[in-house]
Amino acid sequence: MNVTVRNRSRWSDESVQTLVDFLLPCYADAPFPVQLTFFDGKCLGAYGRAHHPRRYDRRGIKKGVVQVYVRIGQVRETYPYACTYKKSSGAAVYNNQVEEVLHVTAHELRHVEQYAAAWHAGLDQADRGLLMKMRFSAWFRRYERNAFRRGSCEVDAEDLAHKMLDAYRYMLERRVA
Repeated sequence: MNVTVRNRSRWSDESVQTLVDFLLPCYADAPFPVQLTFFDGKCLGAYGRAHHPRRYDRRGIKKGVVQVYVRIGQVRETYPYACTYKKSSGAAVYNNQVEEVLHVTAHELRHVEQYAAAWHAGLDQADRGLLMKMRFSAWFRRYERNAFRRGSCEVDAEDLAHKMLDAYRYMLERRVA
């Protein structure tokens, strides 16, 4: 995956890059560049957003570039913290803010992988002209209903983010031992 990382958060560049370096080998290539930006947020914990690759926005989102934003908020007062984003995926339990940011980043990067799969599926289908005429987001919604468990790309992304969090914890346990 061709990812450019921009860090506009209070976290150090090395911390952000280490987190991204851990995640990226687990994702497939995308036919478009990805810009991953970390910001400070006013929330507790972290949250993110991945924009469709053909979306155009006045804020400088370039057409053909997937913009992924991860907002890093304030550290929660108590950990472990359990969060259920999608009921069918189960709760994620974070032991610290690093795990929370890793989980959100993994979730959003999964959306990039989903967009790439949808793009390739659309190009392989006979309705290729329809994909080119429709907004990608509208076309993706049609693709989503058939391609993902329970018709939701969010459940799929959340399932993968849980697995990435487990892999991160396993890596830390092996490193300490």
